[in-house]
Amino acid sequence: MIRYTTPTLTLTVKDADLTGMRVWVTLSDRFNVVKVTIDNPTTEKSGDDTIVSVTLTQAQTALFNAGSEVFAQVNYMTVAGVRMATSINSLTVTDNLIKSELSYA
Repeated sequence: MIRYTTPTLTLTVKDADLTGMRVWVTLSDRFNVVKVTIDNPTTEKSGDDTIVSVTLTQAQTALFNAGSEVFAQVNYMTVAGVRMATSINSLTVTDNLIKSELSYA
């Protein structure tokens, strides 16, 4: 993930159908100082799995330090309140030479 960009992260929840569930995607730095949680991301059933997609803002990606690891996890809950979560995965943050938010206008 490159700082100050708007990437779409695609996460696969294996052997799970998240249809009708409440879903959260959380990204956190190693020490839980920076944490971003996206509520109600896009989900799509794919065979036995569910694909979860989140698009981050420039401000959200700027929160994480270049060269650091960011940890990602999907939490989901049934209408009955049963909560589940995926294992935690990681990705590396790389820097951007323009360290500010840009606009098209």
